[in-house]
Amino acid sequence: MEERAAIAAERAAIAAERAAEASARAAEAAERAAAATVPPPAPAPAAAPATDKKQGSGTSPSAWASFR
Repeated sequence: MEERAAIAAERAAIAAERAAEASARAAEAAERAAAATVPPPAPAPAAAPATDKKQGSGTSPSAWASFR
């Protein structure tokens, strides 16, 4: 009877050790999954298009010359 109890206790210890190892592996997998789901940084905003037009009335200087 004592031998059976010792065997059962040993098996329980082995099972507990395996469960602890499985739990550690699951925690590591969860950390990797969490790291993989972090979104990448947002891209920099696009620069405004370059323009060589002046802001104003829309009338060119040569057109103003004809009014004089």
